[in-house]
Amino acid sequence: MIQPAVDELQPRARGFRSSWETLTRALKSLLRPLSEPPKAWLYVCELGRLAPGQSLTYLTPAGATVNVARRGSAAESASFLAVSSVCPHVGCQLRWESTNGHFSCPCRGFEPPATPPHLLLRYPVKLEDGVLYIEAPLERRGPSL
Repeated sequence: MIQPAVDELQPRARGFRSSWETLTRALKSLLRPLSEPPKAWLYVCELGRLAPGQSLTYLTPAGATVNVARRGSAAESASFLAVSSVCPHVGCQLRWESTNGHFSCPCRGFEPPATPPHLLLRYPVKLEDGVLYIEAPLERRGPSL
């Protein structure tokens, strides 16, 4: 059996490596939209604008609607809750029930608690110098709800 010279193998190895690199780049470009979009801390309101028990609706730059509720009277981020306004079950708009201190879904008959908090998409909240912020994506990626 005749063995090819070492110099003859080098172009094949380079061709394989080049093909592999091309495939890797293509796969990365396909998976990129699945990665998380850039996020930022976004201004929601001044602390005095949202009294304990009240809520407001906030529209992010990515087009997501967020319900922000103030559950307590303390001036700390733990007193606030920011969640997606869309119910994960059917897609109804959630409503804040200040008397019960939770969000309810009209599609499910307002059964307290209609939507367990762990099923809702939550947004981190912070307070700085009397201003409320949420951390949210700046652009939409992937399928929209």
